[in-house]
Amino acid sequence: MAVRVGTDPNFLVVGAMKSGTTSLITYLGSHPEIYARRDEVHYFDRHHALGPDWYRTQFDGVTGETAIGESTPEYMYFDGMPELIAAGLPEVRLVAILRNPIDRAYSHYWHNETRGHEPLSFADALAAEPERLASAPDARTRGRFAYVDRGLYHQQLRRLAEGFPADRVHVVLFEDMRDDRVGTLQGVFRFFGVDDAFVPPAIDKAKNRFVRYRSQRLRRPIRRLPGPARKVASRLNIGYTTYPKMDPDVRAELRQRFAGPNAELASWLGRDLDVWAR
Repeated sequence: MAVRVGTDPNFLVVGAMKSGTTSLITYLGSHPEIYARRDEVHYFDRHHALGPDWYRTQFDGVTGETAIGESTPEYMYFDGMPELIAAGLPEVRLVAILRNPIDRAYSHYWHNETRGHEPLSFADALAAEPERLASAPDARTRGRFAYVDRGLYHQQLRRLAEGFPADRVHVVLFEDMRDDRVGTLQGVFRFFGVDDAFVPPAIDKAKNRFVRYRSQRLRRPIRRLPGPARKVASRLNIGYTTYPKMDPDVRAELRQRFAGPNAELASWLGRDLDVWAR
């Protein structure tokens, strides 16, 4: 009889990309009853062929925590993910954090631009998106340039709902996390069945701030350095900054494009999303 190795996770933060998933998984991991992998594991979208034993070994650090999980934003967006997740982790709980899709798209754009993946302006990238998605050779490339498509949350959540009962899917808004971090996290803690009176340390410290690389050419050589040297070189090669404000005409166009999908999402969630219309 085969020996079962490692531990299965019982929660996943499934997205959306550039909506605060890094902050959320970091805060969750500070809870004494939660083991949260901060690094994205990408098991269901990239490494599924490695098998469940490989996946379980990604949680070898578990020491009796009640809630065990990881965060990979692609799990909510890519086709086929709900079926794979339900088959592999039938009792798992899912957390989705959603951001105003206009701001999410702009943050996604600058994430690509600063890493050298995006040669177009934001307006041109939006115009090119349909053709890019249609001609993408694989899901990863498609996801890279899905600025608008990733913000169509209603259709993504409906896919999740087909594989999981409503009481195992918890939706958080980025704006709620921003404006009421403690209250929002308490809701997630209750969803996991852990102590909801816990307040993470350094809860107001920014996570995953916008980064500018001083040299794109050095990024790959730096990744090959040994651990301590890599950390030092990486720090020297980045600077924290803010990206330019979005063109008001582009924002107005996106507000119109997302108006219908956001209304469908609001109805489906049963909550007001007027905060996204401001």
